[in-house]
Amino acid sequence: MKGLISAKRIVYTIILIAALAASLMGLAACTENPAKEPAGDDTGTSIEIISPQDGATLTSDNITVTVQVTGFKIVDKQGQANVAGEGHVHFYLDVAAPTTPDKPAIPTSGTWAHVSGTTYTFTNVPPGTHTISAQLVNNDHTPVIPLKVYTITVNVNPLGVEGGGYVPGDNTTGPGGTGAEGYGY
Repeated sequence: MKGLISAKRIVYTIILIAALAASLMGLAACTENPAKEPAGDDTGTSIEIISPQDGATLTSDNITVTVQVTGFKIVDKQGQANVAGEGHVHFYLDVAAPTTPDKPAIPTSGTWAHVSGTTYTFTNVPPGTHTISAQLVNNDHTPVIPLKVYTITVNVNPLGVEGGGYVPGDNTTGPGGTGAEGYGY
């Protein structure tokens, strides 16, 4: 009987250890996507897109992106020699931020902008789902190392969330006309 109780204890202990190990691995997998958190390091340097919000549905085809930068001085010295702790911001629409060290973070194609500020507006963005990234770069456009990239996804629906409203285009009477011409029905 005593041997049976010992065997049960060993089995229960093994099961408990396995369950604990599985729980710890599950917790490690539950960390948020680092691209959705402020991209920073132990120096306190970070960048975060604060507007628009990740997952937002926007009713304008002009998307103004605003970032919050800490521990890094935004300067208008693009193309000049690098100075530690200063540079500018690159904004990307539907193109991945280039992250090769010592190579300018300039994509070979796609929509992007470099600014000496914390706001940029993409204009005439077509309806649909879009990815926006903001990246801290040095004066010579190379990525700040360790990398500082923040990425969100937004939906552009100029007709509004419900899909109704005036649709500019081929109609000749527009809003207030005699029929339903020009409306998103």
